[in-house]
Amino acid sequence: MDFNVECETLLNVLAKNLTAWLEVHKLSNRAFARISKLSESSIRSIKKGQKNIEFASLVKLRLSFNLNTVALLTKTKIVPEIISTPLTDSIIKENIIAEQERIGKSILNVMKEKNIRPEKLRACLNFI
Repeated sequence: MDFNVECETLLNVLAKNLTAWLEVHKLSNRAFARISKLSESSIRSIKKGQKNIEFASLVKLRLSFNLNTVALLTKTKIVPEIISTPLTDSIIKENIIAEQERIGKSILNVMKEKNIRPEKLRACLNFI
């Protein structure tokens, strides 16, 4: 599958889910912004299917909905509970670091399984 199409598909799922989940929980963008530590403009952009989402924003969404990142971007027709207290900066930072480490390990495992050298991976990423 084409990389851009795949990204667009994931972002569309996220946009639809976020819109639906806020409606179900009867939360405004402003109320959710206070809980998730996302700006209202970020929430609006995500709901519109923004092309570039910061990694920290995904982590904040994941924490707010108590879902893993894959479920956040791929699951439909589920309504997760939203946390009731605002996220703290220390929780966000701790989870961003943990998520980065998890993704890094996953990339290394795929590289080993498929025998991909770092130079080749870098060339592929530069292409994107």
